[in-house]
Amino acid sequence: MRANESYREATADPRLSAMLGESLQMMEELSDLTRKLASVSKDATESTDGRDRISGIEEEFKVFQARLVELTSEGRKVAAQLDVSVRKNPYVYMAAAVGLGFLLGKVKRL
Repeated sequence: MRANESYREATADPRLSAMLGESLQMMEELSDLTRKLASVSKDATESTDGRDRISGIEEEFKVFQARLVELTSEGRKVAAQLDVSVRKNPYVYMAAAVGLGFLLGKVKRL
């Protein structure tokens, strides 16, 4: 239970929470695409229905790829903003890191 609380505290930034949610959703979509690809057999690729299914999967994969590029770009922006913030207030972030390490150590011992 305490590990969940620490996780919630670590993802308190709404941008990071949104990115985490988006990445989890994308992982589910990737799993779905993988299952669809696995279901297309070698024989199905020779039929019209098989080719149509493959085209549909390719389109889904392109959409997934575009979302992944967008998420990567957003992640880089957040990382750059965080870097600037850390450089402005390094002692605050060091203290927070020490405190988080202490809390995680306590949780691990339980």
